[in-house]
Formats: sequence, C-alpha cells, structure tokens
Amino acid sequence: MTDQDIIRKVREYFNAPGSAADIMDQFKSGGPDCAAALRLLNAYQRLMYYHSGCSADELVCALDKNLVRMLFISPEALIKNTKIQSSIFKANSRGHLKNIVIDEAHMIIEWGTSFRVDFQCLDSFRRLLADDNASLRTYLLSATFSKKTVDNLKNFYSDNGRWIEIRPDTLRKEPRFDIIKCRSYTEKHERIKELVCKLPRPMIIYVNSPDDAETIYGELSESGFDNIRVFTGKTGSAERERIINEWVNDKFDLMIATCAFGVGVDKKDVRTVMHSYVPSGADQYYQECGRGGRDGLPCLSVMLYTDDDIKAAMSMTRKVLTVEKLCGRWFSMLNSRKTNIQLDSIIIDTSVRPDYSDTDPFYVEVNNADITKRLSDHCPLFACFVIRPFSKTDPPTFIRSYPAFWKQTTNG
Repeated sequence: MTDQDIIRKVREYFNAPGSAADIMDQFKSGGPDCAAALRLLNAYQRLMYYHSGCSADELVCALDKNLVRMLFISPEALIKNTKIQSSIFKANSRGHLKNIVIDEAHMIIEWGTSFRVDFQCLDSFRRLLADDNASLRTYLLSATFSKKTVDNLKNFYSDNGRWIEIRPDTLRKEPRFDIIKCRSYTEKHERIKELVCKLPRPMIIYVNSPDDAETIYGELSESGFDNIRVFTGKTGSAERERIINEWVNDKFDLMIATCAFGVGVDKKDVRTVMHSYVPSGADQYYQECGRGGRDGLPCLSVMLYTDDDIKAAMSMTRKVLTVEKLCGRWFSMLNSRKTNIQLDSIIIDTSVRPDYSDTDPFYVEVNNADITKRLSDHCPLFACFVIRPFSKTDPPTFIRSYPAFWKQTTNG
C-alpha cells in the first residue's frame, strides 16, 4: 500500500460512515503501512471547543467519527446540550474517551452551591461515563486548593479509594502586597482615584458587587478616565466575550470587576490588582491576586479597606449556609420522628430544628454513596428526597433538565 493509497482511504473515510477503528482494520490488512496510516489519521484529529453561540453540528459529526483529540467545553454546555451529551456518551462507549480534565476545580466546592451549579453535576455525569468505561481517568486542576476543598473533592471523585494527589505548592514571587486601611468610605474612594492615577497598568479593580462597580466606574469617569470597562455577574454573554477580547488585545487598560471576571482569562502583563473590599477568604484573594504578573515580572497587589469592610466580610462568612450545615439540617429532618415515609416518597417537616453541633464533620464523613444508602434504607424504591410524590413521566423541573440523571435515579 503506497502513501497515495493511504491518503485516498483516509479521504474516503471522511465521506463514508464508520469509525476510526473500522478504517484502521482496513489499514492493518496492508501490513507495515499501519503506522503510517495512524499518523495520517492522527493528523486529521483536531482540538475543538464549544460555547454558547456555536453550532453543535460540526462537533457532533467529529465526535461520531472519533476525530476529536481534545475538546474544550463548559460544564453548562456539557450538562444541558443533549445533542453533544449523547455524542460523548457514544464516543465513551466506543472507548474513545480517555480522560476528563476539570480546570479551576475549586469552583466545584466554592462556587457550585450557588453560582454555576452545573459544576456540581459533573460528578454524576462522570459516574455515568465511568460505568461504561472503567479505564476513564479524571484530573482535577487548580492553583488554589485548600485542604477543606480537597477533602470534599475526594469524597466526590475518589472511586474505591483511588486518589492521587500532587501538590507542588509554592508562593507566587511576582506580587508585591500593600494593605491600606482607610478611616471612611469617602477616604477609600479618594484613595482609589489617587492610586489609579499613580499605579502601573493594565489594572484590575475588584469590587464586592455590581452596584459597587457602577459607583467606582462613575467616579473614575468624572475624574477623566474614559477607557474603562465593567465586568460583573450582570454582564451579558455577548458583552462578556467582547470585553474579554478587547482586554486581551490591549484595547483598554482599566477593568472594574467582581469575582465573576478572571477565570480562564489569560492576560500576562497585568501590573496592578486592586481590591476595594475584603474578599470572603484567603483562597479567593490569592486567586484574584494571581491575575497579575503572569509574564513573570513584578506586579502590585493593593487592598483598600475600612472597618466596615471587615465587619461585612465576617458577617457574610458567618451567615452563609455551608454545605456542612445544609447536610446536617437535611439529616436532622430525615431522622426526625415527624418524617412520613411512604412507598415512593419521603415527606419531611421543614420546621424540624437541627440537632447537630456546628463542629460535627458531616460532609467530611458522608459521601454520595452514604447518602444514597441511607435514603435507600428508608425508601428502597425511590432513593431521593421528595416533598411530594412524582412519577417518571412528570419529574420535578430541576430533574427534568437533566434526563440522563433522571433516568439513572429512577433506574430507567
């Protein structure tokens, strides 16, 4: 078989049904030319990505022919786009899927309970894939893993004790930190305007809320700064894409943003990261400081705060209903004598007071399998909490959005 024959067969393959395995079986019959055929076929495999606004047809076609070497996709698209999801399940069944890589995996725990909740659906999706492909590996990546986050991820993602942890922890050498205490709100905002004039740019000013972003934007505009962008949770998808492209391509050098900005945005020459508030934790602060100095050169990390900012941060931390507390409250209601256990449902009384201590390590000791078993012990036909009975043809709105998970929950 000559190189021309191999090229012709590869071209025929692109216009004919069948899998890569089928065409490789044909190549193997040609003897030693199999390696050359594999190299040619690999050359056609592509890196692909999908985001809102893209057409899924090209991706689905490539997935169906095993021509995707690496796919970049958001959890939302993976969970909610049934066409892509179906093609991935089929590719996985053929053994084409080898690895799942979740970048910024700290978000599963730290954000997934309230913002971008589809991150927390990835574990259920992964388990469905692993049931059909035992060799599938999962990689969880982040620059800021706290011990608590790692413990929780281990409960989600370790299967039968299989867990390898690599932590090359090291502090970034680029940032120079400066913490400035202000006596009042007015003084803080005056200092912000002063520092914007004096400190090097590109610069990111992190704020606590969209309203704060608009306030600082207005004050800086009145001071003569006219090339500024604002990026918050209220920024629409099309506007976000435009702002990020302009930021990366140096169309402006002053960004005002909430924590919604930064993940996945790689601009190497940011010289100053300013915080006009106190973040909820050291992890968030260090993650946001890490937006600066990615070119290896020095950068500044400046925080301006008042006593009220400290009180606000402490108050927010204390009042958050954490995963641990939520788990404790649910088990308090489940184990209550007021719980009404029926054949296909469990009716709970939400007025039951929690009977756990704040120091009880619920979430560290309870994983998905434990929860499923405890629920199954109470209600063997329906291993899930319900407030009212429902049927397979009429699932709750949330489950209706995830048909694969609904099917798994009801055993088909």
